[in-house]
Amino acid sequence: MRTTLTAFAFLTCLACGPAELSINTVDEFAELGINEGEARISVGQAEAAKAIVDGTKQYLPYAYTEDGCYARALYMSMELGARRVPTSAQYLSGYLQPSASVSWGWHVAPMVEIGGSTTRTILDPALAPTGPIPLTEWIRRSNPQGSYELYWTLGSVYVTESYGLYRNAQSEPVIQSFSELRPFRTDDVEEACGVMHDYLNREGSSASVRTAKQKLLLGRTRTLANRLLSVGKLTGYSAGASLRCGGRQVPVCRENNTSCARSDDCCSTLCSNSVCQPRPADLVADPFDGPGAMVDAGTTARPDAGTATALDAGVGVGVGGTSLRSDVPVTGLSATAGTFLNYTFDVPAGATGLRFVMQGGAGDADLYVRYGAAPTLTSYDHRPYAADSNETVTPTMARAGRWYVMVHAYSAISGVRLTASYAE
Repeated sequence: MRTTLTAFAFLTCLACGPAELSINTVDEFAELGINEGEARISVGQAEAAKAIVDGTKQYLPYAYTEDGCYARALYMSMELGARRVPTSAQYLSGYLQPSASVSWGWHVAPMVEIGGSTTRTILDPALAPTGPIPLTEWIRRSNPQGSYELYWTLGSVYVTESYGLYRNAQSEPVIQSFSELRPFRTDDVEEACGVMHDYLNREGSSASVRTAKQKLLLGRTRTLANRLLSVGKLTGYSAGASLRCGGRQVPVCRENNTSCARSDDCCSTLCSNSVCQPRPADLVADPFDGPGAMVDAGTTARPDAGTATALDAGVGVGVGGTSLRSDVPVTGLSATAGTFLNYTFDVPAGATGLRFVMQGGAGDADLYVRYGAAPTLTSYDHRPYAADSNETVTPTMARAGRWYVMVHAYSAISGVRLTASYAE
């Protein structure tokens, strides 16, 4: 079997160990010497890839364990892609209990093939903090309760495309070259940045650490965008172009070893002696030490997760709302920018072909769908995130019970139609 390096893509690697590295580890973008046509990797290169993945602990909210690994994982894949490392991701879907206080509906981690071995190897700071482990051992440590499913996808595919698109059977060969890696999308990068920025408010760090990490996140996002653009792996962006982090503007900043007047001038570094220089490492608590069980966003195994509440001003909660009937459209939806329209949809046992379709009208609305609990801007099962109000969600399973739907007016909307449907 050919030797291939693959890496995090999206979803829920929700628990990782304490920070061990300075951001300096990931600042230089030194390439790993991987043959781009064959993506072959040595044991040493696998360790270097693990160090790159671990380096994201300096600016991402690993101590917030309830949600967000789809965004953390995209950053890991961007860090590797910026060094011309082609990425894909190994998924394990099922009811997973890696510890007594942690439960997941699915898990994803980087996968490598080392040397000439036919055994796929996983890089996972959560379950294997000391280094790569075989796929079979990774499954064992994930501790699936009952049946489970394995599949993989491209590392540049974000959570909004996780079901039905770019999903590959376990028996197929993993990504084999850097050219096979589809470019990242600027919209996805911006959305992932917004999620991470919000979750840094929730991981329990001090105000000073939180502020420092948020600034580092903003700078690192622009640094990665510029680097990915230079290697041909970012669409929707040009050098020096505007970049958002959720609803925030990412400042134009300067890279390492360039002149500066203050630290805010620097992207992912600090200003010292009038030069942008690497930051010291931040300490990040081990998420496995936190109280309570975790449930991944989109879990299919823990419907008792409860009703979401607004944790931050402006987050938005789709609690309750108008009840939708199958194949009966709600028309003429209108809302001012930043507001929400909330709905519920009850699906009977035996239903198939579940769909939620939003279309037409003026403005830009975003559709959020979640089973068993109300969605928010940062907690949902499905969100297409198109540039207009034409969005469709087709869950892989028409689970019986209550589905919650939230329409967020990203800009002012009018005349939008919303239809939920299933077949019996």
